[in-house]
Amino acid sequence: MDAFDVFERTNARGVDLEVADLLKNYLFKEEVKELDDKWDAIATNADGNTLRMLKYFYIAKKGPVAKSDLYKELKRYGEAIGADALTDELGEFSSFYKKARTASQDGIKETLHSLGIELISRDQEKLAAIFHSLEALRLFKIFQVYPLLYAALKCFAKISSATKHAKLLVRLFESLEKYHFINNSVCERIGNQVEKVYADFCVKYAEKDSNFDRVTNELIDTLKKQLAPEDEFSTRFIRITYETREIARLMYIFDRMNNVGLPASQKLRIFYPEDLRRRNWNIEHFFPQNPDIGTSGKLGTVDNIGNLLPLDFRTNSALNNRTPQQKIEWLQKDDNSRKVENMAYVRNFIHKYGKAALSWDERMIEQRAKEMASDAYQKVWRI
Repeated sequence: MDAFDVFERTNARGVDLEVADLLKNYLFKEEVKELDDKWDAIATNADGNTLRMLKYFYIAKKGPVAKSDLYKELKRYGEAIGADALTDELGEFSSFYKKARTASQDGIKETLHSLGIELISRDQEKLAAIFHSLEALRLFKIFQVYPLLYAALKCFAKISSATKHAKLLVRLFESLEKYHFINNSVCERIGNQVEKVYADFCVKYAEKDSNFDRVTNELIDTLKKQLAPEDEFSTRFIRITYETREIARLMYIFDRMNNVGLPASQKLRIFYPEDLRRRNWNIEHFFPQNPDIGTSGKLGTVDNIGNLLPLDFRTNSALNNRTPQQKIEWLQKDDNSRKVENMAYVRNFIHKYGKAALSWDERMIEQRAKEMASDAYQKVWRI
């Protein structure tokens, strides 16, 4: 009996050996060339959670799998395609997995290039859209999408005339972002609610005769059907408040609300998740957190999203603790209005609520929060 057989028998007797250890041992027995270097790269890309990465790899290739069956199914897959091929596929997926979770836009471009998706890797607008959706999914801490996105990209890469399908690929990324913002980030539904759905669609993408358009449109329709209803979303959305831990999400929300419907050339980036300290934007409290003497008291809803605005840090600093009416007057002065002329959302806010500044109170904050929730559900994050 060789060492490999002892290793597997030990595991079968109940010793909790890691799937990764068993799989590496299997590949070692199969004499995969340069295994140590290749495995080190795979483990590094997994960033401390090789088990999760291996499970996502299998799901992307073959669909749902129980943790207890993972090693057995990975070994079976390796026996079917060859241990060297399995190692190479693991390397490719682990690279995608790492860059989807952590990479810059250039890193995503490299990933698309390595998958043979030159069409989008060379299209700056579509590349940026995909990257921004991945940023959002990381913000929401949604990891279940990675096998699905990999399977979709592999399917897309097989299309010979991919130009007409590129918009649908971008729409897929954006639809997943919108779905998880509504259902998980705001409504706080369980993130693994769609794990089985995503795994089943991985199988559909991986089929030899898979039709990218048909499968993707079916997936998007499935997401629509599972979307939380507007009343549930609105009830949660209007409770969002200013807190240190919420700054990233608030920046994300205002980024999307400011840029919805705008051509790429006019979009203004507000959300910088990689380093919030580097951003040029602050969250402005329209009714100030610390009103100057003479302002009629504080509001209990001062931190509510209905009282918040995104502004560049210089404008935010200049407004300081002025009253809402004084802020509107300051923003409407010729020299100052230029500072927000490229901020569509702020301009719209001034137009819509400027006349109400003198009587800005808790009732107005609540009203605006509800109107924001309606716009968010019906327009900004509409799938």
